[in-house]
Amino acid sequence: HVPNAEFILLVVKKLVGAHHVGRRTLKYNPRMTYKGVEINDRCYKSVAKTLGLADDAAWFINEINIKNQDELHFTAYILGDHSIGYADSEVRKQAYVEKINGNNRFVHSGGGIKTNKNDNQTIYFGAPGTGKSYAARQLTFDKPHIRTIFHPDSDYASFVGCYKPVMEGGQIKYKYRPQAFVNAYINAWLTDEPCYLVIEEINRGNCAQIFGDIFQLLDRTAGDSDYEVHPDTDLQNYIAEEFAKEENQQALADKNGITPDEIVSGKVMRLPQNLNIIATMNTSDQSLFPMDSAFKRRWNWKYFSIKDESKGFTIKLNEGGKEYDWWKTIEALNEKVLAITKSADKQLGYWFAKLPDGESVISPEQFVSKVIFYLWNDVFKDYNYGDNNAFTPETTFDKFFDSEGNVVEDTIVKFMERNYPEDETPSE
Repeated sequence: HVPNAEFILLVVKKLVGAHHVGRRTLKYNPRMTYKGVEINDRCYKSVAKTLGLADDAAWFINEINIKNQDELHFTAYILGDHSIGYADSEVRKQAYVEKINGNNRFVHSGGGIKTNKNDNQTIYFGAPGTGKSYAARQLTFDKPHIRTIFHPDSDYASFVGCYKPVMEGGQIKYKYRPQAFVNAYINAWLTDEPCYLVIEEINRGNCAQIFGDIFQLLDRTAGDSDYEVHPDTDLQNYIAEEFAKEENQQALADKNGITPDEIVSGKVMRLPQNLNIIATMNTSDQSLFPMDSAFKRRWNWKYFSIKDESKGFTIKLNEGGKEYDWWKTIEALNEKVLAITKSADKQLGYWFAKLPDGESVISPEQFVSKVIFYLWNDVFKDYNYGDNNAFTPETTFDKFFDSEGNVVEDTIVKFMERNYPEDETPSE
């Protein structure tokens, strides 16, 4: 924790060059100045001091996140007690990757630098296919978790709970039916283990309507809610009844520490520090309900970038045996997406075309139904044909199918001739 630290993050846009024109890059050079002061250099030295390192120690930053608009959180990896020279950038990159994979790290931050080990609410965001949902599954698969998906019809009742009719003894009765949030809330209070609530596609729902008054619980310090919420009578009674069950009374007794009576009675609600909320969102989705800034600043944001996952995926045609490298394909297509939309939001991530474990070949049918359909329908169809459009009048979406609905591979070849990197030749 480095209090009152100052740090400059600069977003720059590439204007010229053969590749990646228009791409925005985050810069945080130690020599950046503000009013003649090298702010970042001073911050780096403060972090090094906190880590017990000399000014010339070798360390680097990864996983940058911004919280509450005034806190910078990042992971610092230590390479050595003194400066290290590398033959070139590739050698240096390899050293960084090995250190990251080794998971030998210290977590610090600048701006009001706080450890991010207690960050209980994180939104994974990025372009489609960058592995956000996969990362959430990997984090939670062997831990207690509840998963839900937001959509335009989601509301407080479908997220928290409400009374619903049930049939008992031939009669219709109404009972309180808890939903994902309440189930995760109660589960977390019954154990010391980390518990997770996973919300997929969080930006597809009206978050203000869905969270309602429990929005207040998202203000948290060291994991616990800073403010309590007094639930309505129906929810209060349900919580009290659940905690009063014999098996739950035993679970409460087995926990470390004492659960406050006000929590057990349901009179007040506070999120316990072991309840973590992970949400995902595609930046390409056109949300009907934009998140307000008050809601957004209560979350940590983790960006998932587009990168080569090095799985050797290829697009292989049946006729002629042409085979195109998947990463080189999406790299080229993403440049056109950026050039025509002036945004990276609709670019493709490596996992946009999902394959079963052990497989590496994307079929013509999958390529057309997943990739071509998305690019045509969501990105290019409303733009004039030109150098930046991936399509031509000869490769409009309907041209990819014959009268029987079968994929026309000749159209794929024409599409690739226009978009596949000129210095790359498809294998045959």
